[in-house]
Amino acid sequence: MQDNGRFFNAVKEIKKALVNGKLNFSSYKQVFKILLKGFCGIQRQIKKTQRTMRKYPWALLLIALLPLATLAQTLSGSLKDSTEQLPLVNATIKLAGAEGTTFEADAVSDLNGAFHFNAVAPGSYLLSVTSVGYAAFTKKVETGAFDLDLGTILVPKGAKILATVIVNGEAPPVRQKNDTLEYAASQYKVNPDANAEDLIKKMPGVMVDQKGAVTAQGETVRKVTVDGRDFFGDDATATLRNLPSEVIDKIQVFDKLSDQAQLTGFDDGNTTKSINIVTKKDMRNGNFGRIYGGYGTDNRYSAGGNVSFFNNNRRVSLVGLFNNINQQNFSSQDLLGVSSSNNRGGGGRRGGSGGGNFRGGGSDNFLIGQQNGISKTNAAGINFSDLWANKIDVTGSYFFNNSNISNSDQVNRQNFITKDSSQFYDENTLSNNTNYNDRANVRINYKIDSSNSIC
Repeated sequence: MQDNGRFFNAVKEIKKALVNGKLNFSSYKQVFKILLKGFCGIQRQIKKTQRTMRKYPWALLLIALLPLATLAQTLSGSLKDSTEQLPLVNATIKLAGAEGTTFEADAVSDLNGAFHFNAVAPGSYLLSVTSVGYAAFTKKVETGAFDLDLGTILVPKGAKILATVIVNGEAPPVRQKNDTLEYAASQYKVNPDANAEDLIKKMPGVMVDQKGAVTAQGETVRKVTVDGRDFFGDDATATLRNLPSEVIDKIQVFDKLSDQAQLTGFDDGNTTKSINIVTKKDMRNGNFGRIYGGYGTDNRYSAGGNVSFFNNNRRVSLVGLFNNINQQNFSSQDLLGVSSSNNRGGGGRRGGSGGGNFRGGGSDNFLIGQQNGISKTNAAGINFSDLWANKIDVTGSYFFNNSNISNSDQVNRQNFITKDSSQFYDENTLSNNTNYNDRANVRINYKIDSSNSIC
């Protein structure tokens, strides 16, 4: 090794002399000696190395394999469902180096569940597998000088219970569904004691006059149903004024086909403007209603209300009105139409007489005309509907109205005939009119099949 050092130093001196131009013959001779001696030293070193290799032949193999030990290798494997033994597709595999290293690689399993990582240096790693519906899987891996195949890795299924997710949204105030215009009741604000009539008054395109007649889209509403079924018969006003707004979910306005058209499926052109009230699901089983009462001076009183009992398809409603304050029909909350004919008692000078009549039945609108005088009214009604065996639809109602109207007229008249004479006329008229009105109707519809029914 010393000869080698002299040899390389001589080469440096020759290079320096050539640069400075001071190289002469004596220098050439000296350089030659140094080069020859250095060459001999190198030759002796080679022979010594050869003797060492013959003595230790495994050292040559170790030297040859040493570069290979520092090369990166391939890590591979495959994933399967531990239960069904099927390939786990599109799972995410992450390979992270040991603590203190920054190595990190990701892979995705193919259709056969296989995966691989290239250029993985020897060392310790943590292999993790994640996939939707499967439990997290981790495995420690040690890599060396050769490629490593992990074989089949079985990943167990796993379920994670998520927290409750609540999505709140508001329905649009009105929307068109085919030929039906649908209003969302929750989007229209009314008083807590409001009824269906008060609610639809706030809806665009729907109008209600003082008598309770409803007009929708320019046409008079002839029919009002609740959840597709009759409620208080064909009396639309009674239905609207006896159903609380708090039980209503939607109001549907549409052109109702005739019974014949609904049965045959052929539109005969005969339609009636109708309203269907869709009740809230949690209100279809329960009781609701309103009852009121009041008492004042001169023994004046007023009481009434309505109560409904809903049990799925069975629905029973009761209404009542009792007062002596000249309210001869039901109020806007409890209208119950009745109709009657009436007679009025006659009178005579300085006296009077009473008269009365009894008449059963009533017209379709079931209203009585408002009469002058002091009236005492008692009215009540009941409505029933049910569905039997999913084929027989039964609806019925009964209404009763009794009114007693008292009238007192007094006339004082003086006629001047001449300057010195005049005529006096006094008249007192007393009348008492009592009316009894009632109406009952029953409708039974038996649906034999999709094409035949008896009503």
